[in-house]
Amino acid sequence: MLFYSNKKSILAVFIVVIFSFFGCTAKKTVIKNDISLKNKDKTVQTNDISTIFKSVDNIRFASLSENRYFVAFVDDSIGTIWGLIKDNRFHFLVKSPGISFFKLDSFLISPDERYMLTLSVGEGHPILEIFEIEMFFNFEGNEELIDPIFSLNPYPLWANFEEWKGDNIILSSEIDLTKTEDERVAELEKESSDSKSEVKLFKFSWSVKTGELKRVE
Repeated sequence: MLFYSNKKSILAVFIVVIFSFFGCTAKKTVIKNDISLKNKDKTVQTNDISTIFKSVDNIRFASLSENRYFVAFVDDSIGTIWGLIKDNRFHFLVKSPGISFFKLDSFLISPDERYMLTLSVGEGHPILEIFEIEMFFNFEGNEELIDPIFSLNPYPLWANFEEWKGDNIILSSEIDLTKTEDERVAELEKESSDSKSEVKLFKFSWSVKTGELKRVE
């Protein structure tokens, strides 16, 4: 069963209409698929669907092996609809990342394709979250949104992705994210009042296995 709300169902139909405009074919049946997409009930097909995604501003995508793509349709009023492209067919995901903030800014896939890193934004403030990709294709239970295994709140500043390094995500920030939120706020206020203070750039290693965040040189 597809667990979208009425508003999301309307957007899903709208997406199908867009694909049809570009010469795609669509099926309006319910989706229930595993990660190999052997059971394909709701699909959209085109000869070169990836070029459509790359040309639309409100779509985020990440490449996978075997000519597959994770795709996110970002809508300012109802949030994000997630899908997967395989063999030039688009599949709506039954289960998707339960990001903390309403607006998805970006997402990345680990080189081994086991983890997803998302950055969502609320009132100009970001939060980073790690998800296990296999959970999007586990059909036990009725939950629609999958919880992250780890999250990182860089308040009051930002955190930037640098690279995947083994089982770790390398991040950078202008504030020490290993300190508590209160300590970071106090440090920022102190630096703001000091006109001679220099901007520092810290680097961190964030483990996808344990969630541990530590400073690196």
